[in-house]
Amino acid sequence: MTMRSRIKISLVTLLAAIGAMTFASKARGQELPELLLGTQTNSVSWFPLYVAMKKGLFREYGFIFKPVILSG
Repeated sequence: MTMRSRIKISLVTLLAAIGAMTFASKARGQELPELLLGTQTNSVSWFPLYVAMKKGLFREYGFIFKPVILSG
């Protein structure tokens, strides 16, 4: 995977998280929406997202984060 591809994936991930946080604030009092994020591998580069998930950061902002491992 090239550096340019990794940057694109990181930007898409960041924008998806920001968008989900924006819409999640409107969902208070309702069932929490799920944010599914496709990853290619279960690698160290995704570690910060897993830590945030385990610490409840995504729930704090009003949604459930679920990583999905994609097979190629």
